[in-house]
Amino acid sequence: MGNVPKGKRELIIEAAEKIFSKKGFFQAKVEEIAAEAGVGKGTVYEYFSSKEEVFKEMLFHVSKDLDLGFTKGRAPCTALEKIKKIVEQHLSFMQKHKEMAKVLMQEHLTLSDDLVEMLKKNRDRKLKSLENIVVEGIERGEFRQGINPKVTAHLIFGATMSLSGDIIEGDQALSIQFLTDTVIDMIMYGMGSAGPGSI
Repeated sequence: MGNVPKGKRELIIEAAEKIFSKKGFFQAKVEEIAAEAGVGKGTVYEYFSSKEEVFKEMLFHVSKDLDLGFTKGRAPCTALEKIKKIVEQHLSFMQKHKEMAKVLMQEHLTLSDDLVEMLKKNRDRKLKSLENIVVEGIERGEFRQGINPKVTAHLIFGATMSLSGDIIEGDQALSIQFLTDTVIDMIMYGMGSAGPGSI
């Protein structure tokens, strides 16, 4: 069987990522997205009410790859393995979509309240997922008692986002695998040579 032809809606969303990645949200024009998709401008408005709606749907479409990483992170395995999968998937996602990620970093403060709220909810959902995995690790005895799951989740997420910034800016000196292993090593062993309780 041959490949099923892509529908116009999917073509528009894929074209939108290319155009928004090149020009940013505010500079991109609907007619440019239409031309990239090989459809008329009017066709875009048959599927989307505005440029902002195209942008939102494009972000939702692109983020499915990242959400898949968090789904894999809930698969049966140790809590540490789940966190490792999430960190690796997140960094790989940023490498794959770094131009779009750069646009979001540059234009975040000028996006509409709806878009900012959507991005915040997405972030909060991922933080909660990490927090639940940390709790699971504590309950299973993988992680020590006494650590704060919420704070730990923020530390993991923060470290991953910081490394994502290097990837977005084009720093290819270190591999995704090395960066992932470094984050995991810091989570489990920290920086102290004498281990926990030495401070």
